[in-house]
Amino acid sequence: MILFKLKDNKEQEIIIYEFHFPVDLCGRLIGRQGVHVDYIRQMTQVDLVVRDDAVSYEKQVVALHGTVMISSWRE
Repeated sequence: MILFKLKDNKEQEIIIYEFHFPVDLCGRLIGRQGVHVDYIRQMTQVDLVVRDDAVSYEKQVVALHGTVMISSWRE
């Protein structure tokens, strides 16, 4: 968990989820020319990354990075 303050003195927290995803479905997740990844980024305002370092020959690491305002998230 990483906390940082904005100019208006509100705190945000960086949230990172990493999970294992089947290698044979990574192409479908990404989409032709990254269309699915771009859509997910636009709709959720998170960064979706399919990492280069595979867990095994069957699994790939997919990471979601995003921020949330502390005051609205914890209330």
